[in-house]
Amino acid sequence: MDEMIEVEKAAQKENARRTELEKQIFEALGKCNFGRANELLVAMDDDIYLKLNARFDQLKQEAKVLMKNIKMP
Repeated sequence: MDEMIEVEKAAQKENARRTELEKQIFEALGKCNFGRANELLVAMDDDIYLKLNARFDQLKQEAKVLMKNIKMP
């Protein structure tokens, strides 16, 4: 459970970082600074977000299995 919380926090932090990058990308595009916009776009790195989401899903599945194996008195 602790790891799920840590992964969720990391995903939220990554989401906030990506949101800020998106803001900067649109500002650069508005100023026709396409080189800067491209640099920022490359920094988005979808792999980080996808890995965090995959790990969270895996942990969620593991928790479901554990809950099914708990026998209630």
